[in-house]
Amino acid sequence: MYEPLDDLAQRYPHVTVAIAALGPAHAALVGRSLLLVDPPLTESQRRSSIAHEIAHLDLGHTADVNPALARRQELEADHLAAQRLISLSQLADVVSWCRDEQHMAQQLRVSSQSLKLRLQALSRKERYALDTRIDACD
Repeated sequence: MYEPLDDLAQRYPHVTVAIAALGPAHAALVGRSLLLVDPPLTESQRRSSIAHEIAHLDLGHTADVNPALARRQELEADHLAAQRLISLSQLADVVSWCRDEQHMAQQLRVSSQSLKLRLQALSRKERYALDTRIDACD
């Protein structure tokens, strides 16, 4: 299972993680060396938020862009984070016995938004594999 904090420590050891009240944001990168995380997050929200910020680093996103590009960057980071957090095999395991998205997200230790994004972005091949797994369980 993908662990965002382990990934961050291994690939970006220069990034410091600190707790800070961020208001509506769950996490934020300050430059490329400080990752702020809002304190009252659940484990699932924290994992999803940190994975999202790592995706920004990996994709080379910068904060000083126009609003249209910023929205696209957010969506790209969301999708990459969801893909990393939820492997197809993990998703198939959970889908084989559960159909409730909230419960599925809890089992996968991700936010509901990450699960929804992962499901929306399934490739045809992934969708077929998942449907086959679901059909075998019914």
